[in-house]
Amino acid sequence: MEQTKYSKNIKNQNPYGMIGLVMSGFAFLFPQYGLSFLTLIFCILTYFTFDKEKEDNPWPFYLGIIISLIGIKMFITGEIHVVII
Repeated sequence: MEQTKYSKNIKNQNPYGMIGLVMSGFAFLFPQYGLSFLTLIFCILTYFTFDKEKEDNPWPFYLGIIISLIGIKMFITGEIHVVII
């Protein structure tokens, strides 16, 4: 009884923040496709779904926005990552 009450009070992550973070990481790895514009819009629009009482922190949104901005800068300047396999 006490454990279920405790488990219901544990804060969790916003799934949109985690999706935005993963999408911006993918867009950062491949900046030549210009996906950073979409991920930036996605992270900004879904930031307003964050609920301070239910969820833990907004940092996935912040990191997603920052990584998207870096990807946009790389897209505009034509920089790409050199991946050696």
